Amino acid sequence: MEKHLARLTSLLNEIWEEAKREGADERSAEIYATLRGQKTAVSKPRSAAFNEAKAAILAKPKSKAKRTTEELEQTVKALTAYVKKHPDQRIEDIAKGMGVTTKTLTYPMQQLLEAKTVSRKGERRATTYKIKE
Repeated sequence: MEKHLARLTSLLNEIWEEAKREGADERSAEIYATLRGQKTAVSKPRSAAFNEAKAAILAKPKSKAKRTTEELEQTVKALTAYVKKHPDQRIEDIAKGMGVTTKTLTYPMQQLLEAKTVSRKGERRATTYKIKE
């Protein structure tokens, strides 16, 4: 029995190290601590215990709440100011310059394009944006 517990502890440590490399958060640490305290996983085959523990640790938390209207308006204003100051940049460069993800800018950019505040040139990843004059 001690041999099995030692093997399980070793497996959990492997999973935890992998989870830390992949950016585990506090929730993952709590799950890890809970799993370390349980002895029932020893009775399961190695692969089942390993896979369950790994899935629990690496499980992604549910998505965050949607942005408020005020937050969205702020993002649109900041995006407009940035594009005005830095014309002809790709969305990836704009996002990097603003310190946000491209996903954060997708909807605000769409609003600016629909309002004809911003124009675009190019296709796909080569698309660049600038303020319409």
